[in-house]
Amino acid sequence: MDALNDVPKQLRDSLRGFLSTDVVHIDSGMSLGGQSFNVDFDIATAAARYADLVRSSRETLEMIGVSDPTTKDILMTTDQRHTLLRRLNDDYVHVLIVERDANLGMCRAKMRQLAPDLIAAVS
Repeated sequence: MDALNDVPKQLRDSLRGFLSTDVVHIDSGMSLGGQSFNVDFDIATAAARYADLVRSSRETLEMIGVSDPTTKDILMTTDQRHTLLRRLNDDYVHVLIVERDANLGMCRAKMRQLAPDLIAAVS
C-alpha cells in the first residue's frame, strides 16, 4: 500500500469533517504526504509550522525537566477546527485537521490505526 497516497483518502472517507492531513519531517519541516481539500490552505507553510511546534514542545518538556520529553500528540482547538499532531517516530509527525464538530475519539483512533502504514512508508 502506498500509505502516503492512500491515507488521505481513507481519512476523508471515514472521518466526518475531514479537512486536511499531512506527514511532516520534524527537523526539516518538509511535507511528505500532504493533502487538503481546501484550495486556500498552504500545506508547505503549515508543515513547516507544525514541525516548529513539535520541536518547541520537545524543548519545553526538556527545559521543565520532564524525564521523557517525547510528545505523543498535540491537540490545537479553534472556534472552527481541531488540529491533531501525532508523533510517528523521532523523525516524523502525522497531522490531521478536522472541523470543530468532528469526533476527536474517532480521529485519534483512525490516526493510531494508520500509524504503522505511515511509519513503514517513511522508513
